[in-house]
Formats: sequence, structure tokens, C-alpha cells
Amino acid sequence: MSVEVGGVAEAGIKLTRKQRVLARIAADLDRLADALAAFDGDEDDLEEILDGVEAVADKARDAAFGAEEIPAEAAEAIAAGANPVAALRRARGLTQEALAQAAGFSTIYISKLERGEKPVREGTAEALALALRVWPENIVT
Repeated sequence: MSVEVGGVAEAGIKLTRKQRVLARIAADLDRLADALAAFDGDEDDLEEILDGVEAVADKARDAAFGAEEIPAEAAEAIAAGANPVAALRRARGLTQEALAQAAGFSTIYISKLERGEKPVREGTAEALALALRVWPENIVT
């Protein structure tokens, strides 16, 4: 099988899941670029193009963050008022130490985030999201 990545046909090379997703995103972007080039001002066509852009953006974010569905137990705990970092960490079966190491923070910092003593800032949310396999907005309370 031959898969085109970055404009070069790669034969016989097994692609990772992320590479396959990125290849599909590239194909989607090409399709959207063609649709924009052919755009004649029709409002329905514009709506379809914008929906396509949103879908590609979601795919790209999923690929970037390795996002997975939030486990039901975490979603329920968060809905009941639990700290998202703590709920997601527990649902993923991680200790504070393991999360700290994966996200590049100290265990003390993770503990303070979980207790609400420190705010979750944008860069922190992104690092935690990567480690917890969710989107950053799932981290922010």
C-alpha cells in the first residue's frame, strides 16, 4: 500500500495513528481549499465549508492532544463538583507523581492544583491535557 504524506509517496512504511490522522487532515484541508476556490457566494455552500473547517480543527486538536473520551466516572465526578484534574487523573489510573512526571510539574504543584490552591493557567492546562489525553478546556474549572 502506498500512502502520500507531505507530498511524497511512501511505500511499505507503516504509519502511526497520529500520522494517519494528520494525513487525513491534510486531505480534508485540500478539499476545503478546493471548495473555497470554487466558492460562488452561495450561503449554503459557505455553511458547508465552515462546518468542514470546524471538523478539521477538531481532528487536529484530537491528534495534537491524543484526546480521548472523558471516562464516565470522571465526567460524573466533575459534574458533581470534583476538581477536573483530580477526577481525570484518578479515572486514568495515575498517581499525582505519575501525572506530575508526565506533565512536567512537581507533585506538590499537582496537589495544589487539585485542591484549588493554584489556578490552572493556559500552558498548565495544555501540559495536563496531553498527559491526561483530553482537550485543555476539560481541565479548566
